Amino acid sequence: MTGATGFIGSHIALALEQHGHNVVCCVRSPALAARLLPNMMHVPCDFTADTSPQSWLPRLADVDVVINVAGIITETGENTFQRIHTDTPCALFDACKQAGIKQVIQVSALGVAAGITTAYNVTKLAADDYLANSGIPYTTLRPSWLYGRRSLSFGVLCAFAALPLIPVTGKGDYLVQPIAIEDFAEGVARLAALPPQNRTIEVGGPEQLTIRNILGIFRLWLGLGEARYLRVPLLVVRLTAKVGDLFLKGPVNSASFDMLTRHNITPEASFWRLTTVQPRTLDNALHKYPATPAQALAARLFFALPLLNASLAFMWIASGLIPSVITPHSVLLDYFAQSGITGRTADILLVTSLSADVLLGLGMFIKRTATPVYVLQIMLMLFYSVFLSISAPEWWMHPYGPLLKNIPLIAATILLFMANGGRRYDR
Repeated sequence: MTGATGFIGSHIALALEQHGHNVVCCVRSPALAARLLPNMMHVPCDFTADTSPQSWLPRLADVDVVINVAGIITETGENTFQRIHTDTPCALFDACKQAGIKQVIQVSALGVAAGITTAYNVTKLAADDYLANSGIPYTTLRPSWLYGRRSLSFGVLCAFAALPLIPVTGKGDYLVQPIAIEDFAEGVARLAALPPQNRTIEVGGPEQLTIRNILGIFRLWLGLGEARYLRVPLLVVRLTAKVGDLFLKGPVNSASFDMLTRHNITPEASFWRLTTVQPRTLDNALHKYPATPAQALAARLFFALPLLNASLAFMWIASGLIPSVITPHSVLLDYFAQSGITGRTADILLVTSLSADVLLGLGMFIKRTATPVYVLQIMLMLFYSVFLSISAPEWWMHPYGPLLKNIPLIAATILLFMANGGRRYDR
């Protein structure tokens, strides 16, 4: 199984294990797989590089069924839609044919169809069509929205639901059929044991809900009361998605915009009949796991933390650039003189401190450097506060409070450090 450490893949792998199957997990990070799926076999793979059948054939020894769940919603670096959704899966399918695999189960997405030109859709459809024409016994599943507490979309929707005024695209009346991930995974595990019939199956949940309905249900689940909505014009959302494609590299992008602005429903129910799984409604599935105060707090802070990060980063960058460009050099040296620092030492410290402010601000926008940058900022602010308390204690009484402001700034930076922890906010 590919994509085994992802949200969908990990649930399917666990369901397969519960049904007594031996699961070989093809994963990019065996260390992560060992934590999530400790009792399964883990085989390293790389969808950005394994684009030939020969790279997959050794992994298919003694395998009966291949389940491809690998997929992305946002392109980053070598993780492109073309490579992850089309090139590597097609190479895997060719290897499956050579190895005589009994069945391939391809997890695609509801709404993937000809005529939709987003890169996500085009590349997904290409792999689906390639598999259908390959001669391999196959089942392609196209589910509507799969939700669960580990999914990115679940966290994003909780965050929107927690806002005092919830933005919705247009009227917010686009329909989806939410599917609890546990129900879908159980169905896939049962399907894997059935004879293949070379079919493409659309999978929808037991109810059709609008985005407004879903956000309202999430808000009540979080214990935040009735929802109030703000209609956002389609043009604004489309432009925001384009910005997301270029800069944000997160859940706000053209692929998600496409999914949010058309119905994602199907009348087909053959998946549930074949597997005899009884899917749960969104409300019933959520209330099996009541929201904790920590989850409600996380939802409220989801957008606030990046905003705080951006505002503090702007402050650091501006504090380095504005004195460099606007403030006279002599005035800046006077500040150092008040602390007993003059001459060449003052010049060096001035250039160093202004450059450090700019670099520390920029470092807050880079995932790999954000956590150590927070630590350096805290240490630097503490150093400034202690040094000036000794050399120029009168600054504590300054009418603009330059030292007093360090107290909330240090606290805010500690909050970002604890929330970030070296990880992205959206995971």
